Amino acid sequence: MRISTDISGRRLWAIVRREFNEIIRDPLYMTLALLVPAFILVTFGFGLVLDIEHVPTGVLDRDDTRLSRTYVDAVAASESFDVVQRYSDFPTMEEDLRAGRIRAAVIVPQGFERDYHHGRQGEVQFIIDGVIPVRAEITRTFAESIHQQFLGSLNEGRWHLPHLGRGSVDISARIEFNSELRSANFIVPGLIATTLMYYPALLTTLSIVREKESQTILSLYCSPISKAELLLGKLLPYLMISLVNAVVLMGLALYVFEVPFRGSLALVAFATVLYLFATCSVGMLISVLVNTQVAAILVTMVTTLLPSFLYTGFFTPLSASKWSIWLIGRFLPTTYYLDILRGVFLKGTGWSMNWPTLTTLAVYSIVLYWISFKCFSKRIR
Repeated sequence: MRISTDISGRRLWAIVRREFNEIIRDPLYMTLALLVPAFILVTFGFGLVLDIEHVPTGVLDRDDTRLSRTYVDAVAASESFDVVQRYSDFPTMEEDLRAGRIRAAVIVPQGFERDYHHGRQGEVQFIIDGVIPVRAEITRTFAESIHQQFLGSLNEGRWHLPHLGRGSVDISARIEFNSELRSANFIVPGLIATTLMYYPALLTTLSIVREKESQTILSLYCSPISKAELLLGKLLPYLMISLVNAVVLMGLALYVFEVPFRGSLALVAFATVLYLFATCSVGMLISVLVNTQVAAILVTMVTTLLPSFLYTGFFTPLSASKWSIWLIGRFLPTTYYLDILRGVFLKGTGWSMNWPTLTTLAVYSIVLYWISFKCFSKRIR
């Protein structure tokens, strides 16, 4: 049998025109084909910001003299650190550092000016949140650089301070919560949160879209089953499967990657159930918008996977991000779940410190399910 390799321009154009008609006939497919590449570029361009500046910083000035205040002003004047809180006691500052409200702390010891005046050695302490190792190491370098610049300016008389002796001032930059700067301690909890955002949503979406494509969902539309029963019946199996996946992922984190676990297992379990209910509800909502499995996969990836990597504090803490990135992150459930995971795993945060985040996750779960319930219709579209 001879296979023809001749190409007819007329027949080729007919196929091309037919394919364009198929694309135009499906507005969602047309949108995905034309807008998704630009959306990915813009998402990564704005979200993947690795610059380290404006680190939220707390100050505990135990000396409260002109020299110590000048030192704090030098730290605040840099682009690397933003002094957002001044403390009168160490426990309060430590609690804020553990909760992530500040990412660095500066402690000026009592007798700072007196020791320098009498030619004795003093020491300023920087405590840096080490949850994100690369940022912590660079932040420590910035702290040491600012310290050296301060000493140089002080010795050159730029601060216009009264005559002081020539004591020495050392810096102790300590990294907390991940002192070994292990990347696995930072990456693995983030990957758990991102994976549990994408796959439960995808599985839930495909469960309905698959039946749309095969038309088997029509029998459910025509049955006396209520909309709430249909949605929950579709959602709960994938919630249970996702819980099994969550247990597996946690086990891998602890025993394969050896990520430390310093908090409450019950807290993580409760937060995971809330989070998975929210992510499965996202999948339900996406299934309302799409009718093919290919579109379901693309839409789920674009709306869950990419934002979870870029706008939730995975690489850069939201507190140190631009206002626009911070705002987007506050609308993503992954932001709150990731805060809980890293806090419990690395910092040992408990229920009292995480209850606002848990409340937010619970609200997201209810709101997302309510939206998917309102948008879902037992009618053929």
